[in-house]
This record gives sequence, structure tokens and C-alpha cells, in this order.
Amino acid sequence: MSHDAHIAVAELPMQKTLLIRCGGRCTMGVCPAIRATISDRSTNPLEHIYIDLSGTESIDSTFTGFLLALRRGKATPDAPALHLVAPAPNVLRSLELMQVRRLMDIVDAMPAEDVEWTALAAEPLDAAQSGELVIDAHEELIEADERNRAKFGHVVELFRKDLEDKHGADEPS
Repeated sequence: MSHDAHIAVAELPMQKTLLIRCGGRCTMGVCPAIRATISDRSTNPLEHIYIDLSGTESIDSTFTGFLLALRRGKATPDAPALHLVAPAPNVLRSLELMQVRRLMDIVDAMPAEDVEWTALAAEPLDAAQSGELVIDAHEELIEADERNRAKFGHVVELFRKDLEDKHGADEPS
């Protein structure tokens, strides 16, 4: 299996449901493509999002924080219910280590398997977009469980300082 993330999507319009299948290593690089795919459904609001993590080798903290934002409705308007489908053992372990497994609705299977999947391409982020994504995701992790502050508080501080330094350097003297 390739280590790079590969993402595919399918829609069940009658059920107002979006299916997302993730494979490989899910990192911050896939978050914008998933967010855009969800946002593109604004004319047909979603009620459910199923993210299949059964073929996922690993998830990073930014992807996990992004999942929390989806779950809490911060990443998209109209907050559809988020369901994680059959996460691989490494993924479950990561969710446990980040103190968020208990917050996730974990189900055994997709509501439909016989669907037409479309591959999603992850697009590169610029430094500002990356920084904002990392900050938002790690703040979600800290908000979800205060114990995460010791693990991720310094990440938020470093990226905030980096963004502030870059904004300060961009301003004319």
C-alpha cells in the first residue's frame, strides 16, 4: 500500500449523505480537499458524513483535530453528523492517545458499498494556510481534552508566532 494518502468520495443524495474513503497516511494535506468537498454540497445540505478509515495506515494530530472540527460543526455550516467507519487499529490507537476516541461516533460499515467513487486530489497549502490549519486543529484537540495542552500547546504557540512573524515581515515599515 502506498504511504501517501488517497481519498475517494461518493454521495448518497437521497439520504443527504457523503461517503469518504481514506487510505494511506492521513495528514493535514488532505484536510482542505475534504473541507472543499463538504462545502461544495451547500446547495444540497448534508445530514451525515461517513469517513472510512479502515484502509488508513495512520493519522496525524492535525487530521485528528480537523475531524473534531467536522464533528463539532466548525469546519462546515449546518453541521452534519460525523461517523468514522471501522478505523484501522493504528488509527484507533492514535485517537486514544489524543484523548478523542470517546468523542467519535465509530460504526462498523458504510451505509452503502455499491457506489461510484471519485478520487480526490490533495492540493498543496501555502505557509499561511498550513499554519492556520495546524493552529485550528490543535486548538480543537486541546479543547476536546485539557490533557492535550501538554502535548499540543507548544505546537499552537510555535505556529502562532511563526504566522505573526510572517505577517510582521509582510507589513511595510
